[in-house]
Amino acid sequence: MRVEPGIRPGEGYGIAPERWRIDEQEDRAERKKMWRTAAQVGAVGLEMGIAVALGYLAGAWVDGKLGTSPTFGLIGLAAGVGAAGNALWRTARKLTKDQDPTP
Repeated sequence: MRVEPGIRPGEGYGIAPERWRIDEQEDRAERKKMWRTAAQVGAVGLEMGIAVALGYLAGAWVDGKLGTSPTFGLIGLAAGVGAAGNALWRTARKLTKDQDPTP
């Protein structure tokens, strides 16, 4: 596209300058929404890993105190996996709720 001196993109090509600004604002809003979604997805991955690790470590600590080798470690691991699944479910519901319905 050839740009003449003194003419901004969008001027003189069938798009009013006001519409050009609106498109730019929509692009900024869309990029902001994209980064917010990426942050939420990354955070849920971190939350899942921490939940599983903490569940197992808490169970292993109880096992060490009571001398019941793998019992509470496995229970803690299962609780951590459950908490991780809950975090994944919560984030998936929020992200699908935020999306616009397709026509």
